[in-house]
Amino acid sequence: MNYSLAREIYGGAPWMVDASTFSALRSMLNDFRAGVNFHAKEDKNNAIALVKISAATKIINRTWQLSDDYQGDDLVYVINLNGVITKDGGESTFGMKQLAAQMQNFDADKRVKGGVIVVDSGGGSTSGMEVMTHAIEKLTKPLVTLVERGGVAASAAYGISSATDYVFSESKHSVVGSIGTMVSFAGIPNGERDGDNQKHFAIYATKSTAKNKMWEEAINSDNVELIRKELLDPVNEKFLADIKRRRPQVLETQLDGSVYEAGKVVGTLVDAIGTFDDAVKKVMDLSKAQPSNSISNKNSKNKINTKAMTAQELKSSHPETYKEIFGAGVKQGIAAEKDRVGSWMAHAKTDLPAVQKGIEDGGKITATARENFLVKAASLKQLGDLKAESAKDLNPDEATSEEKELSEADAFYKSILEDTE
Repeated sequence: MNYSLAREIYGGAPWMVDASTFSALRSMLNDFRAGVNFHAKEDKNNAIALVKISAATKIINRTWQLSDDYQGDDLVYVINLNGVITKDGGESTFGMKQLAAQMQNFDADKRVKGGVIVVDSGGGSTSGMEVMTHAIEKLTKPLVTLVERGGVAASAAYGISSATDYVFSESKHSVVGSIGTMVSFAGIPNGERDGDNQKHFAIYATKSTAKNKMWEEAINSDNVELIRKELLDPVNEKFLADIKRRRPQVLETQLDGSVYEAGKVVGTLVDAIGTFDDAVKKVMDLSKAQPSNSISNKNSKNKINTKAMTAQELKSSHPETYKEIFGAGVKQGIAAEKDRVGSWMAHAKTDLPAVQKGIEDGGKITATARENFLVKAASLKQLGDLKAESAKDLNPDEATSEEKELSEADAFYKSILEDTE
């Protein structure tokens, strides 16, 4: 029996795993319970190897082959993350503690330029992911992810991928995402009998009122809210925060547990579609560009997203920043619009229809238009002077026409300013 795997699942620890992988795990553990014999294969999942970058590519399948007298150089180590992610591993799978230790050994070797994680995993335990991501962020050399063709980098497996310097997918149809947290467990309500007519009790010390409370509530009262609020939600919030810190280009809408084809999320969850050779070349390019002995992390290596964000992406990823920028833009826009409208309205007495048209067209008043208004204003003044010299008695109704024209202009100016506020 894979006791390490069973312990991590039955122990009540949160898991970051996609639905398909969880279904397979549950089936396997049910077989364990039923007494089905478990036979470990010769080569474990989540294994590690080395690749020599030369005209004749050589794969070193065992770490001991990189002995002290090996004179090769330009080596890239390869991690096959193709099993369930657990902290300690088991009979069929290396755990993340073992992979992390091997990565650190390779990272310290002068002949090794960096590594590639080839991913086909639906995820696993939070503890395993935490061990692996912590180790990756302490590496001094580049590490690149390659999601296998027809493979999946889901949940904890994507969490590990997000900690690397670059994420390739061999196919646009490979699956990524499932960024979320869940837990599964089984139990018999206190005092009830199982299928063998055995009665089950869980008895706690007088002062141990909070011990296992969330699990007892779920088993005995079908109340899962304590598990959700006290265990899953806090763990999940940290998971999401880590993803956003490592890959700030990821959209908020992609953090709800949904899965995506890699080709549809290039630029956010995935950086590019590429081959194994592309991944190795990326490692070598990053190695040449990276200062020696520099501790790498998601922000100090090749982590900067150069792709321009849309307004909607900015709003989803950074709502407070979007609100601040939008608010400042609105204020500046209002001020600019008042200045634009005011420049036109200064000539309302000269030619109100022309002013109205200029405002409605949305453009600023040009130097030519301003000169035309000044010339027309001078002509109107001369005409006014001539009329004054030969003035006649005014009709009271006619005397208010100019005032009426000015009040219409003022009202129009006021409505424009109100619309911009």
